[in-house]
Amino acid sequence: MGRIPARENVLESLRLLEYRGYDSAGIALIDIHGKIHVEKTTEKVESLCQKTGNMPGCMAGIGHTRWATHGEVSLRNAHPHTAGSVTLVHNGIVENYLALMQEMAKTGRVPASDTDTEVAAMLMDCLYDGDPVVALTRAMGRIEGGNAFAVLFADRPGEIYAVSRDAPLMVMHTQDGSFLASDAVALLRYGETMAVVPDNTVVRCTASEIRAYNLSGQPAQLRYGNACWTASDVELAGYSHFMLKEIHEQPQVLSRKMDFSSVPEDVLRDATDIRIVACGSAMHAGLAVKDYMEEQTGLCVSVEIASEYVSGALRHVGKPLFVFVSQSGETADTLLALKRAKSIGAKCICVVNVRGSSIARAGDYVVYTQAGPEISVASTKAFTAQVVALALLARRMSGRGLSLELEYDPAALAEKALKQENAIRRIAEDLSCAENIFYLGSGMDLALAREGALKLKEISYIHAEACATGELKHGCLSLVEPAMPSVMIATGREGLGRSLTSAEEIRSRRGRVYLIVPEDAKIPDGCCDGVIRIPTASGISAAVPVAVCVQLLAYYCALKLGKQIDQPRNLAKSVTVI
Repeated sequence: MGRIPARENVLESLRLLEYRGYDSAGIALIDIHGKIHVEKTTEKVESLCQKTGNMPGCMAGIGHTRWATHGEVSLRNAHPHTAGSVTLVHNGIVENYLALMQEMAKTGRVPASDTDTEVAAMLMDCLYDGDPVVALTRAMGRIEGGNAFAVLFADRPGEIYAVSRDAPLMVMHTQDGSFLASDAVALLRYGETMAVVPDNTVVRCTASEIRAYNLSGQPAQLRYGNACWTASDVELAGYSHFMLKEIHEQPQVLSRKMDFSSVPEDVLRDATDIRIVACGSAMHAGLAVKDYMEEQTGLCVSVEIASEYVSGALRHVGKPLFVFVSQSGETADTLLALKRAKSIGAKCICVVNVRGSSIARAGDYVVYTQAGPEISVASTKAFTAQVVALALLARRMSGRGLSLELEYDPAALAEKALKQENAIRRIAEDLSCAENIFYLGSGMDLALAREGALKLKEISYIHAEACATGELKHGCLSLVEPAMPSVMIATGREGLGRSLTSAEEIRSRRGRVYLIVPEDAKIPDGCCDGVIRIPTASGISAAVPVAVCVQLLAYYCALKLGKQIDQPRNLAKSVTVI
């Protein structure tokens, strides 16, 4: 909403948010007469740009990239959706949409799409009596689940309204007008001062101002602050892909100081155990640090998948301390698990990358990983930052007054690991020919094997399975076929012997073996098909160079296969649906 044409602004914002993953896109512009012009596509944003070339030069508009949940990928299911005088775009899930749809049917309103979004639009239109704030506040009182809406009203051509609950929404006002988005990346080119809209707060955006209202319709205050990222942070800077750029940014990221002051040193005073809860790569970071955290704190540490934790009975024997990990701070399963933990009065530490995110706001204590914006869907620098943050958090919680530094400098280790890039690329060319790959490791190395397998699956679409090195002979060995590769991680001397034995078992069946080992490890001639040597480091510190190596392996496999590396099929960067 501004003094410059909205079409170009909305489309450029959608381009900047393509990294989040999507399967359709759409735009709605409202002209000075209140006519709303809508265009949609099930292709890329570039296709939307072409289709909207003849749209009028309106000054207000909204846009959206959809990741299908309710309803197939189709034009009729793509956003924006219109019901009567209301046109909107939506992030989240309307959990009670079936009940609302039945209610709307009694008023003669029947959806044309299969989406929960259109039902929300119908509800808002039903509640609209000329006051958009009242309609939105009433609607949010009826809608269940985490949701954010940006709304146009046909009789309010110079205004855009928005509201959210448990979903990201931020606003910015400059001399060019007012802007809102679900991701700060879309706003950075306009400036660095923005406000995160609190839950259940309606914002009214015009060219001259932004006003906020609570659910009682009373004026509310927005807190503006400087974004911790800049527009240059989301540029390729000469790299072919954001994933490669972000892999190479890890030395810089890991050199940044993290602030643990919000976490009291006596946070473990009443805790009986520690539970790390996360999804995907964040969960693997927890697994990598589990043993180290137990050593530092003297407590039992469990790592739980958030999507599994939110189902079934909530187990809370004793007084567990929870640690929730999320790059975006908006991961829906992790946020729901956090709310369940809060419901039993548990203390919750949140390790996130995005300031002002839903998880950061909901926790008792928060640690920011300082990784900067991560554009590629596959997590790289955010993962290593999470590992380091959790390791330093363990030292903070130890109560022994330890320095918040690891034995080895993680930034230096990442820098040295990147020097293996050419060797890794050659091995990746061999791996790219495979249909199935094993990743093997023990203890912390098993967690890194899981992360390596995940990275490969995400962007190359090669099936990869992680297995404990010692478990190979207990079933998985039956899958080894001639030329099938295995990537074996052995960072500790105590595990190297077992790894070499397993390597012999694989090679005797004509499988191929590639080792990731410290640079000073003694490897017998002819025991493997290739070696990646990482800088020597003990314990948790070794996780960083291993992570860099498996990330590069996945990247160069996908590059060799010509895959869409930054935006792999079927995946979204920030998983904000249950």
